[in-house]
Amino acid sequence: MFLAFTVICDFLCCFAVDASTDVAIAHTYHTVSLPCHTNLTTAVDWTYKQSAETNEVEVCVSGRVRSSYKDRFSIVSPSASVYNLVIGNVQSSDEGKYTCIEDAGVGRRHPIQLHVIGKCVII
Repeated sequence: MFLAFTVICDFLCCFAVDASTDVAIAHTYHTVSLPCHTNLTTAVDWTYKQSAETNEVEVCVSGRVRSSYKDRFSIVSPSASVYNLVIGNVQSSDEGKYTCIEDAGVGRRHPIQLHVIGKCVII
């Protein structure tokens, strides 16, 4: 079985995104970029659901990060149809399911599961 991982490094530590399963893995205290590629050029919404027992919350609405998340979350849009959610200083509490929703929250949903692992230690 072949897995297509995109690996991106933050100094000497890396995070990985598996495009075939929509899974991202990040180290605590580093930065992760969750990809969202759409066929539209309208802004997207991002939601977060920590577990099956918790409610889904809006992190980003119409391309704008909600004020309660602005200190560590941002949207990076390198092209007209890409709206990546970037999380800085990743915490274990950031683990969960993130969903990019096209067409300002009423279109197709693109979920990605973020797994947070311990600190990256360079020996």
